[in-house]
Amino acid sequence: MKFLIYFSFILMLPLQVVSQNTIKGKILSDENTPVEFANVVILHSKDSSLFKGAITDLNGEFEFKFNENANYILQASAVGFESWSRKIECSNGCSTTINEIILTQGKLLEEIAVTAKRPMVERKIDRIVFNVENTLLTSGGNALEVLKKTPAVWIDQEGNVQINGKGGVLIMINGKRSYMSGQDLKNMLEGMDANEILSIEVITNPSSKYDAEGIAGILDIKLKKQLADGYSGSISGEYTQSHKAAYRFNGELKAKIKKLNFKMSATQGDWVGFNNTPQVRETSQSYVEQHFHSDNYNNFQNLNLESDYAINDKHNIAAVYRFNKFEGNSKSDNLHKYSITGEQQFIITDDNYFNFNNRFHSGSLNYTFDIDTLGRKLEFLSDYFNRKSKSKRFFKNTIDNSQSGQSTTQESRNFQDDDAETMSAQIDYTHPFSSSTKLELGAKASFTNLQNIVAVDSLREDNWENQKQLSYTYDHEETITSAYFNLSHEWEKISIQGGLRAERTTLQGTWVDADSVFNRSYTKLFPSLFINHKISKDHNLSYSYSYRLNRPWYGFLNPARVYYSILEGREGNPNIQPEYSHVGEIGYTFKGKYNMSINYTNTEGGIQNFPILDNDISIYKPFNMMNYHEVALALSLPITITKWWETMNSFNYSSNWFIDIPEEISQIETKGYSGYFQSVSTLTLPKDIRAELSWYWDMRYQSSFESRLPFHYLDVSAEKDFFKEKLTLKLSMRDVFNTLKIETDEYGVDQHLTYTNSWNSQRFSASLRYNFSKGEKVDIKHKKSSNTEKNRL
Repeated sequence: MKFLIYFSFILMLPLQVVSQNTIKGKILSDENTPVEFANVVILHSKDSSLFKGAITDLNGEFEFKFNENANYILQASAVGFESWSRKIECSNGCSTTINEIILTQGKLLEEIAVTAKRPMVERKIDRIVFNVENTLLTSGGNALEVLKKTPAVWIDQEGNVQINGKGGVLIMINGKRSYMSGQDLKNMLEGMDANEILSIEVITNPSSKYDAEGIAGILDIKLKKQLADGYSGSISGEYTQSHKAAYRFNGELKAKIKKLNFKMSATQGDWVGFNNTPQVRETSQSYVEQHFHSDNYNNFQNLNLESDYAINDKHNIAAVYRFNKFEGNSKSDNLHKYSITGEQQFIITDDNYFNFNNRFHSGSLNYTFDIDTLGRKLEFLSDYFNRKSKSKRFFKNTIDNSQSGQSTTQESRNFQDDDAETMSAQIDYTHPFSSSTKLELGAKASFTNLQNIVAVDSLREDNWENQKQLSYTYDHEETITSAYFNLSHEWEKISIQGGLRAERTTLQGTWVDADSVFNRSYTKLFPSLFINHKISKDHNLSYSYSYRLNRPWYGFLNPARVYYSILEGREGNPNIQPEYSHVGEIGYTFKGKYNMSINYTNTEGGIQNFPILDNDISIYKPFNMMNYHEVALALSLPITITKWWETMNSFNYSSNWFIDIPEEISQIETKGYSGYFQSVSTLTLPKDIRAELSWYWDMRYQSSFESRLPFHYLDVSAEKDFFKEKLTLKLSMRDVFNTLKIETDEYGVDQHLTYTNSWNSQRFSASLRYNFSKGEKVDIKHKKSSNTEKNRL
């Protein structure tokens, strides 16, 4: 309540800056018409560094007010016009009015050859930006493939994302949360066309402005910009061949009609795959040889609608709607050779069939009020997300007793309805006290409701009977309220940003069938601090600290038990608490492109999904098992070998050690480590052919109860443009030598699992894209989102 009072008070503050100096004017075209939304900047004349910036209003007018006395350069530019500049003498103060700035129209868009290229890697005070636009990474293929080749990022087969070897990553699109995690997130990224991506922002240590959720950080996928005064778009198709064929079609249209920017994209396709997992499980009482095989099919449709309307030069409103649909099935044939120590042996075969239908609707509405040209801004953000998932699973188990010769068959089925709804609203206010000092304030509230209904039946004498002990209904309600402030200041070579975020969480879980209810509420403060030091032109140092948390996945709180097979299952734990981490990082950048960082994380109450034995059945259950420390080193090294051969090389190594290990699992490893090396080469070949080679090597991995052998794989691709770059053909081969197989050892209480996971990682793809456009390019304002709870659904 106090925060809201202070927040309202600041909004009502009159402008306290006394404006000594004024530079204003009006920009006209050579046809004597106002040029609206032109870019106007003031540069320091001594080094051409940026001092202030603004855009013209609907009448082509602009105005700057400031206190600092110096000599400046005033520049004006607009798409389709030649740039204009003029020196402004202001060392003893100034009041300058330029009644007419005439911009001369330039050449048509089709006649312009753009040769400037942004660096592929940029380090900012709180993030690293990977500019992937117009690279082979985004030509053909999907967003998942781009993320997998982003330095510091690893995505496993289930869609779990890691940054620098750490899980708990939040995925955002244009500042909006993705609403998905795990397999749903993987499906969504596979359905997103890679050509839509502008850049990938890796935020390893987010500031207080962001939600405290996510120990490893945030991945923000920035999509491409819009058009003005016309339209542009593309249509594309992709054919993929592995053990079976798959396809994907995509269409995109972007347009500007006066003050309205609009974007629409749609994707339709399917995905086919298989999984092979031979496994051995040993306990003190049994020995089991298992082989799991599944054939998977997924059909997907995605629709994205975005609009941005400039009411006038101060007020802007934006809306986004996304629809995602995934439906498919999985058929598995599994074999278990089960031996009880010193006794009989059983051979178990199970045939499983899984069918699913998932639909996701999400929308956001944003309003921005640019209070003045000095940078005061008020922004309202709202989000809505709805998920409806239905699935059916059928089991048929045949148990053969090798000693008695008897055989029995068991059949069962389950039906699951999983509904989730999340709403959130946020307000942000920016108040610059000067060109170098800025205050940011904000508040947010989010509300989540979900319901999980499972009905389990067994076949008894040709009749399906409900198994009440395995059927359940689980309801979950959660409210998170938060407030934050960030204060930043810049000197000539040093910039600093500090902030504090307060979050209060209230939740209630109800296991309806057991008449069991658990309630929980907690409030935490999350500070953050960032320091950036520009030592010289070639050397830059950054320091950051933040306190963060990972809330348990909603499914971890559901106490019900679910069986995947006759010998495996999972169970939730309503007593599990969030894990909290102190995260510190030192970053170094050389010549603006070579990056190194050292990261330290101290985690309390680390969450582990740990296998326990119950009647010789492995049940995975989450616990707050231990505290641990982790130190990680990350390197990003772009190297130009020749004019036609460039490489981006990434290396990461992390070491961790575990403390306060519970006595019942004291036999697990107390130290762990992981690391990888990735090199992406881009080659410009004769006849304007562009090629890419991507090699990934993962070193041996060791955690508290899991170890993984090294593995590596190579991807290659080539593309060529036709018809003045309107048509692009791309050919690619993933996992050229079919080496992507993951061998793992896993340890639990009185059990040891060894398994090898392989899938259709080797595949050939051919894609064709046709681009069309009419008009001139202009940036669209990518709007943010306030919802941060959807990744846990």
